[in-house]
Amino acid sequence: MVYNEDIDIKTLTKPLWITQRLQASGDTCLIPFSKIAVCDVEYLILESQTIALEEFQILAGSGTIAYLPLTNSFIKDENGENIPLEDIIQVLPKLETLRM
Repeated sequence: MVYNEDIDIKTLTKPLWITQRLQASGDTCLIPFSKIAVCDVEYLILESQTIALEEFQILAGSGTIAYLPLTNSFIKDENGENIPLEDIIQVLPKLETLRM
């Protein structure tokens, strides 16, 4: 098990099971969505990210996110339109804190 360690995502050979916390920041989203088997984080921190709705659903699918800051971040539909906040909140049953 790896804790608080940088990982070269290009060399991953096994699916990822992400727990507790996932933070992505910067202009380029480097989350290896195709390599995520399970994502049951409580803290999802997105800073300066633009991700597709289907990618967000991978991250939020377990319904465990309690803390979600979306600092200068956007979740887009297949047409490139921003997803309404109500739709984002609807898939987060345990959400306690949302920051924008």
